[in-house]
Amino acid sequence: MCAVSLAAYSIFSHRTDREKFRAWMSRDYGFPLRVSWYRAGEEKPLRTFEFNDFKRHGEFWFPKGMILTGENWKSWVKFDEADIFRPEEQPEPTHLFQVPNAPDAPAK
Repeated sequence: MCAVSLAAYSIFSHRTDREKFRAWMSRDYGFPLRVSWYRAGEEKPLRTFEFNDFKRHGEFWFPKGMILTGENWKSWVKFDEADIFRPEEQPEPTHLFQVPNAPDAPAK
């Protein structure tokens, strides 16, 4: 496992009249580490999404944990198991992005 530090990052930002965001990217891996959204004129983030833990699988790194925070709430996603494969060797399952029991879900 690898906890990636924000010490080696690049910051990107974009502003509109109503809001702005800032994204922190790993310089070493070219991977987004954190994104924060702000209301126009405010310095405190409205919400922040952060990849907070990574694991190496062969030549690839993948996120093991993500945190989404806002004022008075936090959601944390932790991946205990993950598989990495090359799509040309093994196509993704047809049901990968389907919601179970949704009206358009395939019959069991």
